Amino acid sequence: MTPHLRKTIDELVRLDAQYQAEATARHPNGITMSFGGKDTDKELQQLAEVFKRGPNPTLQVLEGLPKYELSYIMALTWFGRGDGIAEPGATFESVLDYARQQCDSRSAGYVASKPLSKYLPAGLKRMGL
Repeated sequence: MTPHLRKTIDELVRLDAQYQAEATARHPNGITMSFGGKDTDKELQQLAEVFKRGPNPTLQVLEGLPKYELSYIMALTWFGRGDGIAEPGATFESVLDYARQQCDSRSAGYVASKPLSKYLPAGLKRMGL
């Protein structure tokens, strides 16, 4: 891992933690949609507030990364989650190889949808970093 990539990971953790905290403060119980229920207007208003917040800064950083760095972050996210391809016993190298194969134009959005402030530090810890 290069110093630049480590700095990017730290920035992603910070941005995601901030983004998650803001979302939780605005909607502590989350947003659910019943479509046609008695609270539909309230639910639509909450959803509109999410869109008014503007772009997710985490996604903006991820979209600006070269594929090899995005693949690394995707692998580290999976490694920190610790299931599926990255279950206990898996090596980071095997997870990274898989991430390189899977990384495509949708990967930044996929990775941004994960709790990076939880998974990235867990992945670093699991790697001993």
